[in-house]
Amino acid sequence: MIGQGAAFGSPQPIVKFDIVYYPAEGKTIPEIHDSMFRNSPIRSARGTYGGLTTNTIAANYDLMQTSKGCEVRNPVVKLKSIVTLPKLTEEVRSVGTAREWERFIGALRAHELMHARNGHAIAKTVLSRLYNFKSGQSCGAIKANLDHAISTLINNMNEFDRHLDRDTSHGATQGAMLNLHIR
Repeated sequence: MIGQGAAFGSPQPIVKFDIVYYPAEGKTIPEIHDSMFRNSPIRSARGTYGGLTTNTIAANYDLMQTSKGCEVRNPVVKLKSIVTLPKLTEEVRSVGTAREWERFIGALRAHELMHARNGHAIAKTVLSRLYNFKSGQSCGAIKANLDHAISTLINNMNEFDRHLDRDTSHGATQGAMLNLHIR
């Protein structure tokens, strides 16, 4: 059997990606907007949001003690990305409303996919750091440090996502905001 990454380039994380939807209804942009924030499952102390990406990363590996120290073997990194978006449940009547919805949902989807791509980049980084990792120390000595380094990388992902949302006002500066003046 060919080792992970030996013949096909760098190792890749195992990715499960899904988009889930919650209902939004209405014939006008203000009705759709109100419905989105009434139906949105995305709530926090800071407010209710129209979209969300949740990235969950898990890393598993074996440690093997050698005469030269410790080596990581069989690293596996799994990423689960779930994007939550609104979906219209009824036909939009006005051409202006339909255009505004398509513009908005495209911008919101693009913003959330930036978060998903960030999760993928971090999962790849974790895996590449584990792949062929060797230390002159004993396996018992490095286990806690290795787990801490993985947690730090994953926490940095969360920091990037917080900065992205802060810098874009949760995607609003990228167009992920409905124009309530369109009927």
